Amino acid sequence: MPLETYKGYSDLFEEDLYQAIDLHNCLAKRTSLGGPTPESVQKQVDEVRGKLAEEN
Repeated sequence: MPLETYKGYSDLFEEDLYQAIDLHNCLAKRTSLGGPTPESVQKQVDEVRGKLAEEN
């Protein structure tokens, strides 16, 4: 949405809003266990690979 649409809701919105709602930034900030951060996903992949290696 254009910045002017956001400003229709509040004058507090500024250009930095787009950085805050950027998909990559939103995902990177979800740091809960099993969340979508690249580090968390890599840890999950490593764990599954380890379990698969144990079975072989």
